[in-house]
Amino acid sequence: MSKVSIICCYNSSEKLKYLTDSLAQQDMEYESVMVDNCSGRFRSAAAALNYGASQAGGDLLFFVHQDICFKTADSLRKLAEKAEKTGKYDISGCAGAILENGRKKTITNMTYSASEKHYPNVFDTEYVEVESLDECLFIMWKDAWEEHHFDEVVCDHWHFYAVEQCLHFRLKGGKIYVFDAQINHLSETGTLDKTYFRALLRLLKHYRNDYTYVVSTTGYWKTKGYYRVIRHIARQVRLKMQRRKRGKQA
Repeated sequence: MSKVSIICCYNSSEKLKYLTDSLAQQDMEYESVMVDNCSGRFRSAAAALNYGASQAGGDLLFFVHQDICFKTADSLRKLAEKAEKTGKYDISGCAGAILENGRKKTITNMTYSASEKHYPNVFDTEYVEVESLDECLFIMWKDAWEEHHFDEVVCDHWHFYAVEQCLHFRLKGGKIYVFDAQINHLSETGTLDKTYFRALLRLLKHYRNDYTYVVSTTGYWKTKGYYRVIRHIARQVRLKMQRRKRGKQA
């Protein structure tokens, strides 16, 4: 089997223990590349993961959030065995999205939260081909990453770095897969702040001539409908300012 490197950027040693405790129970060898960002050394996930990937010696790179748990002793091995069958430009993961009947549809068999709740749209096959992947856990060949690092300009904060890779490598003929996996993601929701919408705007602009739309696990947008995104950003900023003003008056 190809050598596997687990790359995680973490900002909480306590949360990281959730991941490392489960990794310690795995029945295969792997390289651990833990990128310490507790002091805010890296300003974006793209920068942190580019650094981590540059330090990794594996052929298969697993980019994993700090609050991911490999639920069974063979969870990592089974994912690695599936990923090893993919092509150079293919990217795989545990959660992804497709556009179906004009709506975003999230595809995953993993669970979430401390009580390990199940998402809708589970599947009963080994994998499903999707259009993009969630950032919580995704897998790339290092040869592919060496051709196209995480884009630190488009993804200059903590959003869309896996989606951008998927869009890039689909243009090269790569396939995007969600694998059946015994994985739990401790978080229930992400943060959709103004940095999210700014990154989204840059992503849509960057790929406006290649795709008519972009779909991710957080939404679906036409690449040339910028005004809708800008309007959404303006509304989010306005609401935040209103909340701050009410807080000061209280």
